[in-house]
Amino acid sequence: MKIFEKRPHGNGHMYVYLFGIKIMSYKPEQFINGENNVVDIPKNAAFKIQIVGNNNKIIMAPTTYNPHANIKIGTGGATHNCEIKIGKNLHVGSMEFVTPIQEDGMKIEIGDDTMFSVGTKILPSDSHAIFDETGRVRNIGKFIKIGSHVWVGANVTICKNTEIADGCMVGTGAVVSGRFTEPNCIIAGNPARVVRRNIKWDVRLPKEFL
Repeated sequence: MKIFEKRPHGNGHMYVYLFGIKIMSYKPEQFINGENNVVDIPKNAAFKIQIVGNNNKIIMAPTTYNPHANIKIGTGGATHNCEIKIGKNLHVGSMEFVTPIQEDGMKIEIGDDTMFSVGTKILPSDSHAIFDETGRVRNIGKFIKIGSHVWVGANVTICKNTEIADGCMVGTGAVVSGRFTEPNCIIAGNPARVVRRNIKWDVRLPKEFL
């Protein structure tokens, strides 16, 4: 028996044992429990990553910013073959996976030059199943796709199976669910809908264009 030992647990915690007796637990910044998982992110990305399962990938292109995110895959039960792909120059105030990815094979894609304000919440999976009258499960998460040059405002919630096209803006506090495939729109509200079309946005202050 080892005098002092750390062991990963399926709930995302690291358990610490002394003489075989658990004395404490904690959640490390990066917790990966499984086989053939790949995490490839820039050093300036302040990501807290938790993975429980096999053959999952989190791949992010370089960015000039210092994005903050909390990403969870399978921490409610082992989940496999998922992929998160993030394009270049992601700018994030804070982004949190409120629920972990729980469905095998889920894909999340975020394009280039996309900006998330503070309080961005991602709901890739539901915690409980919903059935229709035939007994078929109706709330399986399969994908989230966010295009390039998308601006997501403060305190926005992005639900499973959502698509946001290139060049769109998402208004503060919006709850976004479904496919928004028309580019260059303003999406706002709960539930979110298109409120304006044919817009463009720039990271510079409005007064610089006066």
